[in-house]
Amino acid sequence: MAETLLKLSDLNVGFNEDLVQNVSLEVRSGEIIAVLGQSGIGKTTLIRTIAGLLRPRQGSVELQLPEDGGLGYIPQRLGLVRNASVYHNVNLGARAS
Repeated sequence: MAETLLKLSDLNVGFNEDLVQNVSLEVRSGEIIAVLGQSGIGKTTLIRTIAGLLRPRQGSVELQLPEDGGLGYIPQRLGLVRNASVYHNVNLGARAS
């Protein structure tokens, strides 16, 4: 069985009110997930909470990161290198840490 890397338990995220409610999820090694939805429903707030940039209003986030890896987060409005590939921009962030 693959190792659980991310576990969300009864997670609520938001600011003055909950934007996303009651999220429970496990992501195992080798899995790929997507967060989809309309603008303003809390996708970025959820991702920022998982990255540790915001505190959950309720519930918990558990990360089990491998020793040779970590968690990367690239915000939408970050000054990326224009005309460079996604791989190049992500790799720059990996090298900076």
